[in-house]
Amino acid sequence: LAFLHKHELIHGQISPLNLSITEDDTLRFGHVDFRANEQFQGVKENKEQELKNLQSEDMYNFGKVLYSLSELKELQDDQNKKQLIDQPTLSDPICFARLPNGPLREIIIQLLNKNIDQRPNAIQLLAQEEIQERINNWEQSQPNLQSPIEIAQSQFSNYRSYLAQLLVEIAGASVQDRLAIVERGEFVELANILKWARDQNKELFRPIQEWVCEVVQNLINENKQAAIIGLEQSEIVQQLKELLGTDLELEEVKFVHADALKLFTTYCDYEKHRKTLHDIGLENAVARNIKSQCRGVSEKSVMTITNLFIDVQSIYVKPDQHPYLEQFTENGIVSALFNDGLLNGKSEITKAVSAYGLGWIYESTPLPDGIKAIIMNQLKQGLKNEDNIIKWNTSRAFASLAWCQDNHAEILKDDFFDEILKTLKYILVSYLIYCI
Repeated sequence: LAFLHKHELIHGQISPLNLSITEDDTLRFGHVDFRANEQFQGVKENKEQELKNLQSEDMYNFGKVLYSLSELKELQDDQNKKQLIDQPTLSDPICFARLPNGPLREIIIQLLNKNIDQRPNAIQLLAQEEIQERINNWEQSQPNLQSPIEIAQSQFSNYRSYLAQLLVEIAGASVQDRLAIVERGEFVELANILKWARDQNKELFRPIQEWVCEVVQNLINENKQAAIIGLEQSEIVQQLKELLGTDLELEEVKFVHADALKLFTTYCDYEKHRKTLHDIGLENAVARNIKSQCRGVSEKSVMTITNLFIDVQSIYVKPDQHPYLEQFTENGIVSALFNDGLLNGKSEITKAVSAYGLGWIYESTPLPDGIKAIIMNQLKQGLKNEDNIIKWNTSRAFASLAWCQDNHAEILKDDFFDEILKTLKYILVSYLIYCI
């Protein structure tokens, strides 16, 4: 509930009839009422107050569920009103027959308060000492004589609780707040969870791996310093590499998996981290994922690879042959980018990124005759792409290829000189904007 409400969503269907018990004896509410959320999004006036009212209604209904579980009967609003009329002097109008006085009883009374301003919200409820104590006791308790399956399920429950609370904390947090979370060492624990999940039943523990990737994704998105801490102070990148390259079958790789790893390569320092990531075999691990039927996975995979050999030096200085050219030719990276990315890519983004990646690999080097025309044609298309990042990277790939005279004839085919002039104009304007 705290996670939903922090994202300005409501559940809308909290009741004993929408409650289930999982195999590990966890109580869970069923489906969220997405129709109610869609209707709320259409509200124009007093939207903030309306959201507060709907979320408070969730909490009220949550109180009714807790009452039902404690008293083994439903609390009827009409009966509650009758109690108020029949017993005007009763200090506690909600009658409890089974539940003794104590923290849980007080929480239920708070949630059933008719005044929504005095009713706790989900985040306040989660932070209450009694709730945190229950969570801690549950996490620390280990039944005696557990079977291996029971031990694994218990650990799964602990990790699920940890990740759920972490996602609640991250939701809506600022860059600085997310950096503070990273600085307390969460990447170390996330890497340990991936190590543990590797040896478990994949049908049960795939969700854990997915949630870890979601946490990583939310922590480092637009947060370069957080990504650098992960690169330098933990095994998280190594564990993500093994997850995407070995643990998951190709058809199991989802966008959230691919994006979590790709973000580290986006924010890594070119000189400081590129060789380290190359040495652990990152490119080889994700190359097969370019073939994914999921467009997002394919796009993030080619970006992960090309981010590791992007050329950052001046386009006005002739580059040396790329240090990985021979290795990438022999180990199949060039083939994967050309065949799976450029020729058979699932989207224009995959094709464009594969093309400028190949351009960087062959900087100052003749493109092989069998692939030259196709790469050049795609690069020419990339210069017309509406995405400025693709356009900029494509222009730099062209510049690196143009240092080799053997590539000139293919570059200048089809009256391409006019396109080059447009590209130069774009670079000049971009540079002027940057200076301003």
